[in-house]
Amino acid sequence: MQPQKRSFTVRVPIELYLQLGQIAQDEGTDVNATVNRLIRMGLGERESLLLLLNRILNSTEAKEILSEAA
Repeated sequence: MQPQKRSFTVRVPIELYLQLGQIAQDEGTDVNATVNRLIRMGLGERESLLLLLNRILNSTEAKEILSEAA
């Protein structure tokens, strides 16, 4: 059973909007997933080390570094 979800609109400055989009693109996720993760972190939820490492290794920057090193 999936948890219930609710939605709401948050207005942010264009710079923050673009930054969130860039973070999501770098992580290979959508903006919703990125914002949910950042909100949870801001509320004190810790990310598991495995998820953190996976997110880092799947980032665009890490992929570029790894491809250059190969």
